[in-house]
Amino acid sequence: MTRDRVSRWQRDRRAAVEAILTPDRQAQYRSLTAEYGQAPTSPPAFPQRYGTSVSRPVAVGELTALSADDLVNLLQTWEPSGDFLGPSRFSLASKLGDTIRQDAARRSAEADAFIGLPAVYVSAIISGLWRAVRDGAVLDWDPVLRLSVWADAQAAAELAGAADQDSAEWRDTRLNTLRLLEAGLRQGATEAPGSAREPAWTIIESAAADPDPSPEAEASAYEGGQGPGELALNHVRPQALVTAIAFALWARRSDPEIDLSRFHDLIGRRLDPPHEPAQAVRWVYGASVAQLAHLDHQWTAAHATAAVPENPAERHLWEAAWDAYLTYAPVIPEVCAILADQYQTAADRLQPDATGQGSEARALRLGRHLLTRYWLDDQFQGVAAETRRGHPRSVCDDQPGYPRYRTVRDNR
Repeated sequence: MTRDRVSRWQRDRRAAVEAILTPDRQAQYRSLTAEYGQAPTSPPAFPQRYGTSVSRPVAVGELTALSADDLVNLLQTWEPSGDFLGPSRFSLASKLGDTIRQDAARRSAEADAFIGLPAVYVSAIISGLWRAVRDGAVLDWDPVLRLSVWADAQAAAELAGAADQDSAEWRDTRLNTLRLLEAGLRQGATEAPGSAREPAWTIIESAAADPDPSPEAEASAYEGGQGPGELALNHVRPQALVTAIAFALWARRSDPEIDLSRFHDLIGRRLDPPHEPAQAVRWVYGASVAQLAHLDHQWTAAHATAAVPENPAERHLWEAAWDAYLTYAPVIPEVCAILADQYQTAADRLQPDATGQGSEARALRLGRHLLTRYWLDDQFQGVAAETRRGHPRSVCDDQPGYPRYRTVRDNR
């Protein structure tokens, strides 16, 4: 490759992420544009090495040994053989993800080099980095965020011009990016630095408007036996909310007085049923009530009814949020007080003759919550008594420790 071709390639790649370039890279970019002119508006093309197309299987060890430029060239030029059982781009992407995971520190520092690759490979790279962070790897986050911002822009552009959401190539990349961010925003040695704030929020805010899951996809998943929790783990919009909450907790740790208004605006928009019909999104709210209350008790109390709606017409949303809360949220007196009306609604909606697995599980979990709450405060005794009358066996009598609770209750 000649110097001119390499320099133009670098200019085009930096143009794609100009808004988040570091000062030294901004200076390099200005120098390149001064010498070679502004970058074209079309996506940057990779400089090609002639006669390097291959169709043979590639081992993880081979990928590991390649420099960033050689790895990019291989991914750009490799073509599948076309054999029915032969290697494919997806099998190569799987090995690429393993390669990135095994050498995440080095590859994260080179993440800029992967800007411009096809979606299948970028998704594998980001997935590999996500798995590495879960393993405890420490990344060079600035290049990773530049790659992530660029990838998210591809996802947004694809949706803007796509007629069929199901054919979106960048969906998995966006989902993996959110998973990577959520892992990197957790407290610990792998935590992203403060410089991640703006690029991370840009990605979260964009992904929160993603149409995935569509109402049709969600309905089909439920018909197939999946629940809202499973959908929340594997679809973009609910994962964007999970990551937004992780972002707010991360930002609050670094600055206890930080303004969370844009976070509240984002999650508040997803509490309007006409605007947000997904049960999977409501499931995230239910599972995260304790974190939301920790971030802002007053805001969470003001939006409790919207988050866990009591309107009979929205019962499917109530069930998604309430089941998630009963299953995953710890019993915290302050949170229980915020949801006092919802506890009463749950008791009122118990059906003594119901035999469905969902109704039985909901009653059992409600009983566990109320019994735990009983230990902490007498406030909920009335609701607990009504629950026992409305669903006597499922709530209390089948609890292994209930005779002990009952003895303590009777003696108080």
